[in-house]
Amino acid sequence: MFSSEVPDVYSLFLRVQRIWIALTMYKWGGQVHNMDTYFPSHPTGSVVVPCFSCPERGFNVTDTIMENVSDKNQHLVQLFLMQDGHFGLQRFHKVDDPDDMSLFPGCGFFPANEDYLPYEQDVVATSDEKSTCSNFNAIEMQNKLKFHGCVVTGVVAVECGRHSVFLSMADLHKGEW
Repeated sequence: MFSSEVPDVYSLFLRVQRIWIALTMYKWGGQVHNMDTYFPSHPTGSVVVPCFSCPERGFNVTDTIMENVSDKNQHLVQLFLMQDGHFGLQRFHKVDDPDDMSLFPGCGFFPANEDYLPYEQDVVATSDEKSTCSNFNAIEMQNKLKFHGCVVTGVVAVECGRHSVFLSMADLHKGEW
């Protein structure tokens, strides 16, 4: 048998590897053990490990503690969030494989496309007014040059401000605004 007669199994191996990683994430995230019943405040089906150290009502802080905390100690039961955008993580237009789909639709850090894209289109439609500021015109020109051919111009992430645990992320489609 010649090497030209052997089928290329590398793409099949990569697909099996992706499925294995997805199954492992569902196991590590507790979804095979029905973790949604123990964490009713978390998104249903989520495989993301939350920040267990931060105060969460009904999980590690009772309602009476939340209501009876003094103003001096209010910072002890507050959730501190940080948000940052990164425009180096871009995705360019490419020919997509129709069989390539997300194995975590809305279960990981990114929201499901069916929920996020209509919301994003609504926000973009309301913010398309023309600016008269020359600084914004320079940013708009930079966006046209820097993000030419991009489907996703960057990502924005929200994380716990105390422990740097990522909570959620979203794609950016508009450039650096």
